Amino acid sequence: MEEPEESPVAEKITEEKKPRGLKSFLQKISGKTMEPVKDEEIVQTTASRTRYIKQKIYSLQSISHEFTRMGDFEKKAKDLVPVGNRILISTNEGLYEIIDKELKIIREGWYVESIFPTSDPGRIYIVTDESAYQLVLEKDHWITSKDFRYVGEEIYSVCEEKDSTIWLGCDNSSYRIRALNDSVSDIRSFDFHEGYFDPVTMRNIRDTVYFFLSSGIYYHMNDSLHRTGIIGEQALTRIYLSSCAIAWVRSGEHWMSFRNQTNYNDKMDSFLNLFEDIEDLFLDSDGNVWVVSENSFLHKISRKKVDAYESGFRLFIKSVYNDENNYQLDQLQFDYYDRSLVFDLSAPFYLKDNSTFYQYFAEGMSDGWSEWKRSGELGFPVLPMGKFTLHVRARNVLNQVCDVKSFPIVISPPRWLSWPFLIAAVIVLIAVVAGIIRLRVRKLKRDKTILEEKVRVRTAEIQRQKDEISEQKKEIMDSIHYAQRIQKAVLPSDLKVEQDLPEHFILYLPRDIVSGDFYWISSLEEKIVFAAADCTGHGVPGAFMSMLGVSFLNEIVNKSKRLSCGRILDELRTSVKETLSQSEEGESKDGMDIALCVLDKAKMTLQYAGAYNPLYLIRNGELTEYKADRMPIGIHAGEEKKFRNHNIKIENGDCFYIFSDGFQDQIGGEKGKKFLSKSMRLMLTEVHEQPMPKQKEIIYETLQQWMKSFQQVDDIIILGIRL
Repeated sequence: MEEPEESPVAEKITEEKKPRGLKSFLQKISGKTMEPVKDEEIVQTTASRTRYIKQKIYSLQSISHEFTRMGDFEKKAKDLVPVGNRILISTNEGLYEIIDKELKIIREGWYVESIFPTSDPGRIYIVTDESAYQLVLEKDHWITSKDFRYVGEEIYSVCEEKDSTIWLGCDNSSYRIRALNDSVSDIRSFDFHEGYFDPVTMRNIRDTVYFFLSSGIYYHMNDSLHRTGIIGEQALTRIYLSSCAIAWVRSGEHWMSFRNQTNYNDKMDSFLNLFEDIEDLFLDSDGNVWVVSENSFLHKISRKKVDAYESGFRLFIKSVYNDENNYQLDQLQFDYYDRSLVFDLSAPFYLKDNSTFYQYFAEGMSDGWSEWKRSGELGFPVLPMGKFTLHVRARNVLNQVCDVKSFPIVISPPRWLSWPFLIAAVIVLIAVVAGIIRLRVRKLKRDKTILEEKVRVRTAEIQRQKDEISEQKKEIMDSIHYAQRIQKAVLPSDLKVEQDLPEHFILYLPRDIVSGDFYWISSLEEKIVFAAADCTGHGVPGAFMSMLGVSFLNEIVNKSKRLSCGRILDELRTSVKETLSQSEEGESKDGMDIALCVLDKAKMTLQYAGAYNPLYLIRNGELTEYKADRMPIGIHAGEEKKFRNHNIKIENGDCFYIFSDGFQDQIGGEKGKKFLSKSMRLMLTEVHEQPMPKQKEIIYETLQQWMKSFQQVDDIIILGIRL
């Protein structure tokens, strides 16, 4: 059999027959198993160099162990737990104990999952496949004092606090049980997450209950759960729960221990990095850590040796090179053309191969330390000119960082960046620039003369064109203003309107000089016919359509024997279509929207028909809307029907309003939105009791306040009448 060697801090123990588990192995191993030969020596050869000499530590002896059967016990022991002067044994068929080398059965038939001792050797907790139990020792017999079956969930662990508060670990939850009196307990559950199966294991570490789950480590404080930041989302994490008094957590390359023991050296956490794959951990009463690694090898990390251990960890530069040269280490000054360099670092550490990490900081070139990397070759593809200091350091597997080594480095500038060369270059550059400037000034003067002549000619041409455009604009504006006078002449005169409708107002606001909206009033056979129309377009095109509308209405009404609003609109549509040659869909969609009324004061009736434009009637403060037909005066895509004729009984004091869509479509307000018909109905309802001139004034002021800085978007016509 080969004789194993001990590392400076770890002893490796093997047997011809490997142990099945750490705790059972520690219980079975005897003091005669190994015979110490001598401690490892660290020989200091010089003041600047340390040489490690590996020597044989232990030699296995061919001494057989002596085993004694405990009665007729033939069960498979799952775990051995020392409690006071007893050893408790958990099996799949019952709970047993060994006291004074005598085997006794405590509970037969129990499928024991785990044994959890407490600070009191006379009280333990047993977790089975059915429930958890508290057992107390009375007169050398274990009595079941508590049965936690009432929790209703499978229990995986039990933990106890100083004040006898009991914690039960279940799947993704934990229950806290506090005794209020002999018969009443306060039970509260704490949930973790619901993503997947995650049993909770607990430890009471220094009077704080910790909860270990695969999803994270939590602790209880101020009556709530708090998650620790120990387990990162990126790092691979593993938790080792050795006993009820200690737990180790490995997150990436970082180890941390949770413990009650005071004989544990925190430095021992980093020594666990010596092992690639750890299967189990155990802390003995002397503060030594026993490690079961892959293939069930058993190792011991001695606390005494860890306390006294000094690594002598140092960093060296082996060489500096590039593709062409190797450079001396005593003078790190490089030519500009040799500034692509590789620094080969070495920090020998023999406890574990390929476990050293390196880090650098190029003062004067970088802002801080680089990331740790395993390679000792630091490559710089292109170093800048000038002086800077390269700081390097190394970290070994024990997370020990050596002293920083600093190396001043100089990258000399090329010859063409030397002061004499730069001064000569500046003088030549000044001479060249001066010559260029002189040539440029001469050329600019010549170009200026040519440009001034071109500007003079073109200015004269532009002025001539401007005069022509001004003359044309004046002629056009004169024509438009003349058209405005014609349009005003065609509209009913104020005297005519006043005679037919004593109480009225007309708010007429063209967007341009001439308008596509118009109002029309005529009296015939003691009846008054009035309308408000919105022609296609605005400005000059809309004005042409309004002239056609006024002409057609005069013709149709004057020749009608019986005034009917619906029939008047039918004939108006026919006239518009014939005049504009609208015979089929897809041709010109020019036309108008209109609201037409016939008022018979003798019979107190009002006829109304509309093409898109409605009629509002307000009586006793209540507004009634008479909707128009959804088709225009002109051709449209839908089915052409006759316009409906509404006959309305009216009363003295009624107010009715007809209008185009210009007011309600006006953009304004704080958000730049339309005024909308809803706001218009509310406005008319609020002002209808005012005299008609006052109504016009209020409506106009409302429009101005709404528009603010926005421009008028369409022609506006509102005709209001009161009986």
